Amino acid sequence: MQIKKNARQSSDSLDIQIARLAFIGATIATLGDGITAIAAGLALEALENSSNQEP
Repeated sequence: MQIKKNARQSSDSLDIQIARLAFIGATIATLGDGITAIAAGLALEALENSSNQEP
């Protein structure tokens, strides 16, 4: 019985670690998407400003 309990706890611990890594990965990806959106906004603003300055 003790061996099964330890194996189950080890499996649960591994599942928690996997879920934690998935959460960290999703968080990093979301931050990357936000940075990409900001960069696109800055590029758009620069293009708009440059087209407004042309005669």
